[in-house]
Amino acid sequence: MTDDPDAPSDLEILAAEYALGLLDADAHASAEARVAADPDFAARVARWEAVGHDWTSTAPSDKDWSPDDLWHRMEAAFPTGREAHVLPQPANDSGTPSAEPRSASGWRLGAIAASVAAMVLGGLYLGERDRAQEFGEQLALAEAQGEVATSTIRVAQISLADGAPLLSVIYEGQDGKLTARIADIADQNLVPELWVIGPDGRPRSLGQGFGGSVIVVETTDQMRKDIAAGSAIAISLEKPAPVPSAEPTAERILGAAQLAPVT
Repeated sequence: MTDDPDAPSDLEILAAEYALGLLDADAHASAEARVAADPDFAARVARWEAVGHDWTSTAPSDKDWSPDDLWHRMEAAFPTGREAHVLPQPANDSGTPSAEPRSASGWRLGAIAASVAAMVLGGLYLGERDRAQEFGEQLALAEAQGEVATSTIRVAQISLADGAPLLSVIYEGQDGKLTARIADIADQNLVPELWVIGPDGRPRSLGQGFGGSVIVVETTDQMRKDIAAGSAIAISLEKPAPVPSAEPTAERILGAAQLAPVT
């Protein structure tokens, strides 16, 4: 292993991953113990928690908001090259005269940012932060391979007429896992059913859920191929059934959205 003067320290990366909820269970427990025993590490974690909250404050509350706003904020913090970069300051943190800027370059922090961005754009970061720990496995694998694998992550969101999210989806291509958050749905006699619509235009059911829930689906090989080739996610209301429907009921399709890669 060669030293890189511009690379972030392992301690800084660990603090970022812990604060942003990107560690697996064992690593999270170890880092939590370190927070209690190491004041310097605890301070790093607190800083990253503030940065994370600053990122998530970029939200579609303003009519002029765009997902690019979030990307630009993260890109400013995590360059894709190897150049040094100062850690981002939270919006309400003016800094102190004694604070020394730390280097924060390197691909892995970029991968952290991409994972958080996927969850924020999918509406999962604040409400389902514990699920973010599952991304730790992906980051560790990508590090071992020496490359960023964020292109396998895809996101989609379907909104109601008033702009509120109806369905938020994150798809992890490395293991074919799809996580979906479904908003509350008033209809008590029907249940939401999710669909993958592949390049052939044929809908394939992901199964039924219920309003106000988060579901995780292990996709089939055919669905993975469809998603890799370019697919949409759709949601419809169907009668409860023990087996998936053959196709969505046309007049009860609530919406559809493209699964867009996070690159």
